[in-house]
Amino acid sequence: MAKQVERVALRMEFDLGEVNGRKKIQSKTISSIKKDATDQGLYGLATSLHSLQTNPLHSVKRVETAVLTA
Repeated sequence: MAKQVERVALRMEFDLGEVNGRKKIQSKTISSIKKDATDQGLYGLATSLHSLQTNPLHSVKRVETAVLTA
């Protein structure tokens, strides 16, 4: 099976605390990331951008859209 990545995005999730007893998470997505961007590079970008935010960084996710072929 082969995978051809079409798009890559970076999703950062921020912890907004608890609302009505449930954890509230806000996400921000940056699209149009180069397909060959490394995970380490994406994490570094997220931590740099986090310094501009007021809420704590909860998680960093790499989101790929890919075509799978046999």
